[in-house]
Amino acid sequence: MIHDLNGNLLAPLPADFGLKDTVLVAGEQIVRIIMKFEPYSGDYVWHCHRLEHEDHDMMRLLKIIPSNLNRHKSN
Repeated sequence: MIHDLNGNLLAPLPADFGLKDTVLVAGEQIVRIIMKFEPYSGDYVWHCHRLEHEDHDMMRLLKIIPSNLNRHKSN
């Protein structure tokens, strides 16, 4: 779900409801999204659909860690 556009919270449009795997971002825009991966974990790829952007760090790996994993173990 799209959370905000350029820092302004957005009320969802009817077309924004439901599962999405693509978000249209115009030039100079910043879009924040909210995603739920549970119960899935592992590696996902996020990327821009403009192929020339791949060389400019617009294709990255996103590692999802299970929420029940204790990452702060005491010694």
